Amino acid sequence: MLDYSLFGEDDPSDIEFYYPDLFTRYTQENQKFERELNKNPDNAYLWRFKARALLFLLQFDEAIGCINRFLVLEPDEELNSEIWHEKAIANLFLHRYETALKCYNKSIELDPYNLELLYRKGNMCTNLEWLDEAKECYNQIIRLEPNPPEIIFEIKRISNSMNAIYDMSTRLEYDTKFNELYEWIENFV
Repeated sequence: MLDYSLFGEDDPSDIEFYYPDLFTRYTQENQKFERELNKNPDNAYLWRFKARALLFLLQFDEAIGCINRFLVLEPDEELNSEIWHEKAIANLFLHRYETALKCYNKSIELDPYNLELLYRKGNMCTNLEWLDEAKECYNQIIRLEPNPPEIIFEIKRISNSMNAIYDMSTRLEYDTKFNELYEWIENFV
């Protein structure tokens, strides 16, 4: 099972238990959107709101379908970084990491100064051991906001986990990448 906390997300299985009122509300909203879409299937924003409800209800494939339908009806919204962020989150929970990375990249391309997007992408990449991408995200954050406390904490966390990974690593090419990232971390911290 995927440890969702590694990605800065709650474990989806806990949502109904910890947030029963919200779970009920989003279930009712989803039903309402479904009824309204039966009457007016070309209302783009109903698809958008339904996608948000489905994300909360952990119905990620359906949420992506709703987002895609929304983008067909409102092609100008492809320039909305929030749409791509939501697609990234859904794909992340579906273990479609390459697609999630593409969605994060598109979102960041549209909103390059959004520190939250950069942090979430960097966090995902770190936990998937895509170290070059993670380093790029953290460097970009540091350029935008020197010495942000959450990044310093994250870099220290990477450093600690990298020590454990290094001890287990036997592949020369991984050792090289590890050494490069470790030197970068040591220089920063």
